[in-house]
Amino acid sequence: MKPRRERKGNENVFRLILSHLIVAAIAFQMGFSFQMIFSESSGEFCPPAPLLIQHPPCSSNLTRSTNATTDINTNSDTDSNTFLKHDHPDPVRSSIFSKEEHVVGMSLVENIEDFRAMYNLGMIKAPAKDERSATILYTSKSSLPSPFSIAKQSNDTTDKDLERNKENMQLPRYTSAANATENCQAVKVILTDKDDDCLAILNGWKASAHIHIFARVGAGEPTKKSDNENTKMKYVHRYYNTLDVAHRWQSVPKDAPIQQGFDLYKDYILSFQKAKEELSPLAHKVAHAGNIESLNGKVIVMTVNLGYAEILENFVCAARSVGMDLTKVLVFATDKETYHLANETLGLTAYYNQEIFGSVPAETPEYFGDPTFARVMMAKVYCMHLTISLGYDILFLDADVTPHRPDMLEFFANNKMKEKDFDMYFQFDHNGAKEQQSYGFNSGLYYTRANKQTIYFFSVFVKMGDMVIHSRSHQQVMIALASEHASLYGLRVNVLDGAEGALFPNGWHYNIQPEFMEAVFSGDKNVYAFHMNWSEDYKTKVEAMQQIGDWYLKKDCRSSNSKSSNLTATQWAQKDCCLVKPIPVCHDPEFPSKALCEKKK
Repeated sequence: MKPRRERKGNENVFRLILSHLIVAAIAFQMGFSFQMIFSESSGEFCPPAPLLIQHPPCSSNLTRSTNATTDINTNSDTDSNTFLKHDHPDPVRSSIFSKEEHVVGMSLVENIEDFRAMYNLGMIKAPAKDERSATILYTSKSSLPSPFSIAKQSNDTTDKDLERNKENMQLPRYTSAANATENCQAVKVILTDKDDDCLAILNGWKASAHIHIFARVGAGEPTKKSDNENTKMKYVHRYYNTLDVAHRWQSVPKDAPIQQGFDLYKDYILSFQKAKEELSPLAHKVAHAGNIESLNGKVIVMTVNLGYAEILENFVCAARSVGMDLTKVLVFATDKETYHLANETLGLTAYYNQEIFGSVPAETPEYFGDPTFARVMMAKVYCMHLTISLGYDILFLDADVTPHRPDMLEFFANNKMKEKDFDMYFQFDHNGAKEQQSYGFNSGLYYTRANKQTIYFFSVFVKMGDMVIHSRSHQQVMIALASEHASLYGLRVNVLDGAEGALFPNGWHYNIQPEFMEAVFSGDKNVYAFHMNWSEDYKTKVEAMQQIGDWYLKKDCRSSNSKSSNLTATQWAQKDCCLVKPIPVCHDPEFPSKALCEKKK
């Protein structure tokens, strides 16, 4: 007869096995599947490895770590032939998670910030309420992490964490992205923002660098789930939108924009070499101006037509008020009047080329995205290509970017240049439209290094006038091109997010975030600049700038849209055209105001 202690131990083991079998049987009837692996040597059930169908055998020498930031690992010298399979796999797991199929395992990285830090896409993260763990799919056994590498949450929950991970119902969870992907030769990251999206993995002749989308798209109406049986999947482009079938991004340019694009490019490329030679000494002077050594080779570039002349004047007044060095600014004027204003009256370094900019309209756009707006946008592309071709790093600013601090260029040239991972840094636009995916950046405030990736990027961009005219915005074209060059050539784009993004607010904050604006007004938010985009038209833009206290230009010095100031730089200074401190003016009490702005009863 066996000793009483041994009999009692065997009885406990038998009861434990029986209880788990009963649970498994009940769960199987409910559509669930479990795998229980029992170790006689240790008398315990094994925690799951990152396999859902195949698990390594139990290890009796599980090492428990007390480091809260690392995973717990055991001996990984396991014969892969000893892996076991589910006796009763459910349909989903049996069809996907097996050695014959595309995915052999799955895990979660709960510390999403750690994953982002290791695999930094430079893109804006999801809102906090939508944050989820990163889901890792393993395509081969050799890509799996070391067996029994399980997540540690904190020093005081070691035992609880181990017990939690013994439950085979739960996916293995990691706090470290490095541990979760330790054996991956490549990590292909997919971003999705839909709860009802499905992701399919297929073998192809070669791997695809693009995501191919099929969607249930009705005849211009949002498709309801109840209509799924009557709605076929249709191959769609990445900007598909069932709510707007007439959207410009759902069609290629027509004959007129294509011809206009040809003409614009012909005028530009025939004049490019001469313009580059003319620009070279001007850009060199600006790039090496000032007494800050780290800013050598860096240039602030702006593009302005006569319609935005007074906004340029306001920019100069604001820059002088905060002590910004205007010798680092290079203005591309698209007409002779603006060139005279920038060069003679305001004392800025300016460049104008009749062959390239002569066809750009001088008037103010009637509304955002109108044909005049689109033609002015192409001028932005030309000035960037010309300057970056000379080898200078560029901070591009729209004229409606009002400086609040003198060291905006230093932020990018000194701080961001230390980060070698990225080629371009952009302000976040906060526009959630499909055509803004996936970067969502704003093209009115960005910094770009001069390197082979960015120079070629702009050399391609200058050929896309047809798309800019067709879409009536160069921002969407720029986002699409950046996405393609990131995939094709490894262009690295970073959109300022979080605390850094808050240093460069824009019209979204003015329209949507009144609390943030109040913090700017009070000085609690020490921002570098404010970009008044998100404006319906020119009048609304100027009034909004006046309302938030970003208008420094005196009324009697303002240039009209038809005639620029004829004052010399000396006369303009003598006339004292700039306010030392702006005087806020209330125009619309529904929006944030630095001035007293009472709502009408």
